[in-house]
Amino acid sequence: MKTSKTRIKKVLRLFFVLSLLLLISTQNISAAESIGLGDDESTQTEEGTCGVDKDNLRWIFYPLTGTLEIVGSGAMADYGAHRAPWSHLEESICNVKLSPDITRIGDYALDPSYGHIISAFYKGNAEEWNSIDKKEDWDRSYLNSEWVMSNVTIYCSDGQIIYSAT
Repeated sequence: MKTSKTRIKKVLRLFFVLSLLLLISTQNISAAESIGLGDDESTQTEEGTCGVDKDNLRWIFYPLTGTLEIVGSGAMADYGAHRAPWSHLEESICNVKLSPDITRIGDYALDPSYGHIISAFYKGNAEEWNSIDKKEDWDRSYLNSEWVMSNVTIYCSDGQIIYSAT
């Protein structure tokens, strides 16, 4: 009798541990999708160029996750306020993905003061992020200022959180 109770307890413990692991893994997937790390390429709706050299950088918008992705290499062009090629999508963009080969984020290109960007995922590491010319839009003092209306969090592929307003 004691052996069967012990066996039942072991099975219940195993079931509990497996259930917990399943719960944790689904939450991690949801978190990754919420910052635009999910596979959303099948829902791509708009794209264009945004580099200083016109075709060195390309932007792609994924409406399912509200993700604006910048791919390619080199410097991004400067824009006036609300003049970036994706400015008509500003209210829909809440996540930004950036290629590790970007060397410069243009003025007003990804201005966090618009209030809708809540996360940015940089596909490089923290050291590479710090070497990018970001103008003042992504400078820590600007992100902490009264002008920024959203709680932006910046993630890197090495797992570091570069900045979090929360």
